[in-house]
Amino acid sequence: MRQKFVALLLCGALLAGLPLSAAAFADVTDPALAEAVGTLRELKIVNGKPDGSFDPQGTFTRAEFCKMALVALGREQEAELYQNRVIFTDVTAAHWALGYINAAAAVSEGVIPLVQGKGNGAFAPDDAITCGEAVTILVRCLGYSDADVGGDGGAWYAGHMLRARSIGLLDGLENVSGGDTLTRAQAAHLFENLLYTEGKDSDRVFLETALGGTVGESQLVLEVKGKALSAGGWAARTDKASFVTFRADLDPALRGSRCKPVLDKDGNLVALLPDEDYTTRAVRILSAEARYIIADGDEQILIPTATPLWRSGGEQESYGAVYKEIAYGANAVLCYDKADALASVYLLDRDESVKTAVAKEGSGPFDQLLGGASVQVYRNGLPATLSAVRPYDVGEYDSRAGVLKVTDNKLTGVYENADPSPVSPNTVTLMGHAFPVLDCALADLSGYRLGDPMTLLLTEDYQVAGVVSPAVASGVAIGTAVVTQGENDARGRETYDGKLTLPCGIILSGKVRTNNTLAAQVPGKLYTATASQIGELDLLQARATPAPGDWDVAGGTMGGARVSPQATVYDKTESGPLKRVALEAVTVDTVPAKRISLAHRDSAGTVDYIVLDNVTGDCYTYGLVTFTAGDGYTDASLSVANAKGSVKLTTGGGFTKLDGQFMGLAAPLSSDTHQPLVTVNLQAHAQVPRTDFSEKTVTVDGVVYPLSDEIDQCCYNAVSETWFPSLDAALSYAGRLTVYVDRTPEQGGKVRLVVATADK
Repeated sequence: MRQKFVALLLCGALLAGLPLSAAAFADVTDPALAEAVGTLRELKIVNGKPDGSFDPQGTFTRAEFCKMALVALGREQEAELYQNRVIFTDVTAAHWALGYINAAAAVSEGVIPLVQGKGNGAFAPDDAITCGEAVTILVRCLGYSDADVGGDGGAWYAGHMLRARSIGLLDGLENVSGGDTLTRAQAAHLFENLLYTEGKDSDRVFLETALGGTVGESQLVLEVKGKALSAGGWAARTDKASFVTFRADLDPALRGSRCKPVLDKDGNLVALLPDEDYTTRAVRILSAEARYIIADGDEQILIPTATPLWRSGGEQESYGAVYKEIAYGANAVLCYDKADALASVYLLDRDESVKTAVAKEGSGPFDQLLGGASVQVYRNGLPATLSAVRPYDVGEYDSRAGVLKVTDNKLTGVYENADPSPVSPNTVTLMGHAFPVLDCALADLSGYRLGDPMTLLLTEDYQVAGVVSPAVASGVAIGTAVVTQGENDARGRETYDGKLTLPCGIILSGKVRTNNTLAAQVPGKLYTATASQIGELDLLQARATPAPGDWDVAGGTMGGARVSPQATVYDKTESGPLKRVALEAVTVDTVPAKRISLAHRDSAGTVDYIVLDNVTGDCYTYGLVTFTAGDGYTDASLSVANAKGSVKLTTGGGFTKLDGQFMGLAAPLSSDTHQPLVTVNLQAHAQVPRTDFSEKTVTVDGVVYPLSDEIDQCCYNAVSETWFPSLDAALSYAGRLTVYVDRTPEQGGKVRLVVATADK
């Protein structure tokens, strides 16, 4: 039966509730009508009024509707053949539609007349057409005669209305009756429905049989309006083909969804028909891990590593191959099939509907940006009000979603470089990193020269929205640092190179002032960074702010302070480096304040950085231990390996008994020096059926344990003494397996290793 084009509106709603793009007519604001009019105009069926409007609530005359029906049938050229005849008394040579009305009324072999007049020899060409009259014409366009539709003893058009409803021609127009005057908007919906309705005794839709068009197979939409083409129009692209389109109003929100391309007789794309077997949702990614992403609202979404992934303008990749490259704040469209399985991931470019500005001093800091619109405000990831905005905050206003996201990201340093030039930079470089520049920052940048100190005012995804002097506002970067010894300077003095990695993945770099002893300790602490000279990095250990109280993980509070849902969490062992962990890795209900080494707060007092004291157990590398004896007692080493790699610790010779054990070893701060041995023993549970495993947990003796995020790299085949490529491979190999856990679930324990000892 008929393809359900109304699904286009549902697709738009699924994409974060965003409406479709504006139509070519300024007075068409309804998204479904915009799509109908856009398609029909490309097919030359519908045009606007002379003043450039569409007039949705206006009407079509009976004469205008006749012409539109003939155009839809591809018979408009017949009008010239009927210019010299008079069939109806009130349609003479003086009327512009003489040929069209006569052609629509003509009786010929194999052709069903579309109109029959008023029954008194007249046609009333300039009367507004009613719904019953319009539906009757279109049902006849589909090949149904009056005898095919019959009647129910009511109005003359009753049979046609019943048939129209049964074949889907009236979908979306449930509240109209045959005697109602048809509005221009309703007429557009009728004609759009006609395109995707099968004709009498046909399995092909009207678009194909009458207009020579095509409804293609389901395809993933990658680009709706790409580069402009020399012959006119733009390039549109799916995962199957590229098309030419002359529609500038195709909705970019369709990117990442599965649609059927609708082509005209020349092969040009005129519409995208969403595939109802698929649904989509838009998400903003806070972090991407090997098996899942963390989205806004602290939601964990599982993503199999083999899931096809597309980037704007790119080629197909797999999620597992590129997840490490996905930046903080990236927007993505997830497409699911009818079995609710993830079919694809599409990474979006920055949304063009998002406008950015810097909050100024005084009341109404974003008045110009918002234009009086009522918005939902978030500041640093938490619900807020406009009164919470501070001067030099950056606001990103999504007009389609009605959301204003505010951040106080600031970074103080020295203006090191600009590309392609300081006159009109696309990027500016501070502390070794090139930050993208938005248009709204160009005026600010014009007042600065290379070498000047400056504070960048940054968006949530670290794009430059504005620039001020450090005397006006300043900000420091917070992250994990590494310091390595560089080449000696011209005077033979030791130099050191520092790198600070921000939670979003940005790396700041420059020369630092330190020594070997301090450099070795840097990875074990949280640092802030600024710069006062080109090429330098001023690293300062983040102040160990005590936790304001116990951390209620589910409640999102720490003592009397709120914890940001986007808080950056690190964990560490006593002698190891900091390790970034996802918020979901903290599986206990409450973390005591004494197990929180640092709780940093933003300008609103919200906890945004947390350093834990070995709470998650994720600071260890879990795997098979190997002891290697050296030439002497102090040259021995201990390493633990899994499918991902190994960690090696130079140690003494007294650890032979650990050789061949499954356990966890904490990575040392440095592999070049003897470090205290930090290990964790694991408890083995044998003969666990593979049916007790789920996507995220395994049930052991009635106790449900979470699976470690790195479990795919920690599955061992004890028969072949090799590592499986994934947990799925281990489960496929053996019906029962041994699982190794580090502690109870109440203590934050997880399944760290899975070992298969038989192939059955």
